[in-house]
Amino acid sequence: MTKTRIHWLVLSASTLGLGLSMPACPGQQAMQQQLDNLEKRETAVATRIQGIDTQVKAATAEVAKMGPALQNLQVINQALIEQKSMLTDLQKQVAELSDKVKSMGSKPAPAPKAKGKK
Repeated sequence: MTKTRIHWLVLSASTLGLGLSMPACPGQQAMQQQLDNLEKRETAVATRIQGIDTQVKAATAEVAKMGPALQNLQVINQALIEQKSMLTDLQKQVAELSDKVKSMGSKPAPAPKAKGKK
């Protein structure tokens, strides 16, 4: 072998030996730990999102079931509003009649006619 080939062989072997014997990058373990923590958080968040999604689907199903009941409540509400206006009118009429009765009550009653003797 020639000297240049030996030099290249020694240089390659020493570079390979240094690369294998050197520890990993100083921040590699910290970075790997941060990645692991982020993966755990991501898994926890995904689980929470799945739970919330299940709750939302259940709530949506319940609201869909309540649709006809809500329509009935709207009809009942409209009927109550109409009845309230009718009761208000009735209350006004009763107050007017009460005032008439009071005004009639303040007049003296007609004297009873005396029965003549036969």
